[in-house]
Amino acid sequence: MGLGTKDEAWNVEGMCMHRRDGHCVYVNDILLELLGMSKVNFFKAAEEGNAWREAVHEDDFETFNQTWTAAIETGKPMGAEFRVKPALLPNEVRWLEVSAQQRRDQDGNLEYLYVWLRDISSRKQLAEQKLADALETKRRSEIFIDMVSHEMRNPLGAILLLADGILSSLPSVSDPTQSSILTADARSSLVDVAANIQLCARHQKVIIDEVLTFSRLDSKLLILAPEKIRPTETVQSVLKMVKAELDYDKIQGSMALQPSYTDLAVDNVLLDPGRLAQIILNFMTRASRTQPSADDCQVTLIKPRGERVETAARRLSITEDPIGEDVYLIFSVRDTGCGLTETEMGHLFHRFSQASPKTYKQYGGSGLGLFISRELVELQGGQIGVHSEYGKGSTFAFYIKTARVEKPIEPPTAELAQTSISDHMRVVDGPAAQKMQTADLHVLVVEDNAINQKILAQQLRKTGCAKVHVADHGQDALELLSTTTFFKYVGIGQVPLSVILLDVEMPIMDGLTCSRRIRELEQKQEIVRHVPIIGITANARVEQIAACIEAGMDEVVTKPFRVMDLLPRMLALVDKHASVV
Repeated sequence: MGLGTKDEAWNVEGMCMHRRDGHCVYVNDILLELLGMSKVNFFKAAEEGNAWREAVHEDDFETFNQTWTAAIETGKPMGAEFRVKPALLPNEVRWLEVSAQQRRDQDGNLEYLYVWLRDISSRKQLAEQKLADALETKRRSEIFIDMVSHEMRNPLGAILLLADGILSSLPSVSDPTQSSILTADARSSLVDVAANIQLCARHQKVIIDEVLTFSRLDSKLLILAPEKIRPTETVQSVLKMVKAELDYDKIQGSMALQPSYTDLAVDNVLLDPGRLAQIILNFMTRASRTQPSADDCQVTLIKPRGERVETAARRLSITEDPIGEDVYLIFSVRDTGCGLTETEMGHLFHRFSQASPKTYKQYGGSGLGLFISRELVELQGGQIGVHSEYGKGSTFAFYIKTARVEKPIEPPTAELAQTSISDHMRVVDGPAAQKMQTADLHVLVVEDNAINQKILAQQLRKTGCAKVHVADHGQDALELLSTTTFFKYVGIGQVPLSVILLDVEMPIMDGLTCSRRIRELEQKQEIVRHVPIIGITANARVEQIAACIEAGMDEVVTKPFRVMDLLPRMLALVDKHASVV
């Protein structure tokens, strides 16, 4: 009897009977065809105790043999999946499903073991194809997100740096010693224009980040990167980040701690600071858009008393974290803006949705911020909600699950900018007592984009850096590095160098390869000291940032960034490694 097609094999089964000693007393033609063995060879192998060894794939035989032995000795029903390599078809591998049951005599002794086989190759091939398709879809999604991120962040970084350059180049309107052909009104107008460019660029970055975060959520590519943090510092960093926009609109921003936060001594916890900052930033951005001038916008680290906050609840799957004591932190952002109607509140927290059509016309935005915030909150085991009175203002609140960390937090060195969003949220203050001064910095900028390279170098020179070198790719950077005080065998005329700003995506030699090569030279002691390296990239996935750190970079910033925010990190890093000679 033949098997026909593989699909037909689902409806037929191979069958054999074995005695306890392994001797086969019956086998049907279907089983022989599945195993690719002749009846003579099968019975001969069974007499020698090797009936299955010749057919079962070597990688699966140990598991199969354990299952077989257990079925005989314990009487448990046998069920397993394994591969066979048919002797008559040496180039084919089949997947089979085996099941077995015992027949015992009146005394309970094993009499026969009945074995059934079924061809499941088609099912396995379908599962493997689905897995391959899913991995390919994920790979294509990652490529698309990376490409969009790179192509949108690069020019945006140049815009921000150019706006900073305009502001730093203009003489002060109030300084009479700064003579200029520009009138005071003209200078004031240019300052206002440059400030508006900055605000627009930052707004555009928020939209880009929202779209990219949404893409990662939709593609199941977004992961959390928890670390030991102080929540108050994260909130303060967001307030610093939005300060310019709040000042522009004459809005007061503040942070308030409720007594329970201090009473419970919730100082250090395990959280993803970038995602926490992203949620608060989304709330702050929305609040500032709907806020009348000179009003208050407050961030609170506990749910305000006396208000019922309606949550946008969904079924949550919370995984217990064994690290430390579980803590639920509650954050709220309160504004005294225009408030929301019941109908408008019903439209919140959905993708591409805003409170009403007039919201987009008046305030703009992608309609993704609150939806993303809800997703991020629920990823962290929490819920999100809103309380609002029309004409009086709104309170957006959320809680997230975290774990208390008793160990004091060390100053971060490789903060992983941490997500696609968090780097532009973290405004880093330099240490209180900094040894290194800007005038002592000798910087190497490694960037293949000529415009970005020129603008960044100019901005660094304007801050007062002692010397700024440039290189077009990693190979150029290594050649210049070989002439510096870092190298062991360089004679008179060594070039001082403090820190390298290293772009990741470059031709000839990329930043990752360059960083690895520098660390290898340090291991070989051809480079005599640790070279401080700050990676610069437009790709902002956590695993990409992690790859930079793994390649030997000390810190990573993602584009766009501002030199005034980057400079304290450069000084702190150089201070740490005492690199300047």
